[in-house]
Amino acid sequence: MLKFSIWRLRGFRSRQFPDARWRTSLLILTLLFMFPAWSASATTLVVGFDSDAVGLREASGAANEVRSRLVGLAKANVELSARGAVFRVDAAQRKALLDHFGQTPSQDDRLVATPQVDLSVLVSYRLGVLRRSRPDIRKAIPFLKVIISAAGGTDPEFSIREDGRVVIGLAGSLDIPAFEAALLGSIGLEIRPVDCELRSSEPTEAACDPKGRRFVHPYGGILWIQDTAIVSSDMIAATRVTTQWDGAQYIEVRLTPEGQRRFSHYTRSSVGGQMAFVFEGRVVMSAHIPVPLDVSSLLLRPALDGDQDIDGLARELSEYSPPFPLKVLEVLP
Repeated sequence: MLKFSIWRLRGFRSRQFPDARWRTSLLILTLLFMFPAWSASATTLVVGFDSDAVGLREASGAANEVRSRLVGLAKANVELSARGAVFRVDAAQRKALLDHFGQTPSQDDRLVATPQVDLSVLVSYRLGVLRRSRPDIRKAIPFLKVIISAAGGTDPEFSIREDGRVVIGLAGSLDIPAFEAALLGSIGLEIRPVDCELRSSEPTEAACDPKGRRFVHPYGGILWIQDTAIVSSDMIAATRVTTQWDGAQYIEVRLTPEGQRRFSHYTRSSVGGQMAFVFEGRVVMSAHIPVPLDVSSLLLRPALDGDQDIDGLARELSEYSPPFPLKVLEVLP
């Protein structure tokens, strides 16, 4: 077929295509038609903040702060949205919220409570309280490389725009739906409250009356864990393996100032409770809260899966998870 096409081109040489550039162009078009793989187009994506997911994380933090400061609202019904945490409360609880988190300058300088048309109250962070502490998007590049490879992309090139978004250029194609699913489904290490724990020896789940999401405990049994995070992944500064005085290896999790403040505040109001360390949809470990904890870092002795070693898990925690929620904002032609 190739010889026939070239022969036909030569036959046209003197009559239809006297200009050599025309003959060359036609030859190239013929070859591209015969071998379409040669004409695979490049892929360019723009990735940035998922503003809705960021808003939900901040709403989760606001809800936890309210619950820890106002004992009467510890079990209140809360709905999270990108605008903040909406408390569905009675008249007395509504008054307590507005009295404590009102909008006057003498009240709380982090949270603001806004009454809604019904008895509900919207609680959110004051403008700018958390936005200043968002990490640099460059920290997401190792994670993006991993999921690009999993979605069939090779040799990505990254550039950072002035608006803080990442432009990803690929020479070939990429399974964009798989890439987007990996972005949305990936959650870094988070610390969440445990509603209930059921040991493997206990006969029924009804004893817990749980409200959270069901997880299998790595050492046996079942945990019901809240979706709202005490410390979200963007409040974890770094992880590393460390050997302690007993000769055992631990993963040290260092918190950002915001993470330290939130963790300290939660444990002061939750002594006797339990928390879980959740990563990529699984429980790494859980721990009871014996006393208030005002610390800048935590030591984890995690349960390891199969052949996984502690160094591999620490590397996953630090490199293979996004520092904040991301999404595909544009697919450029």
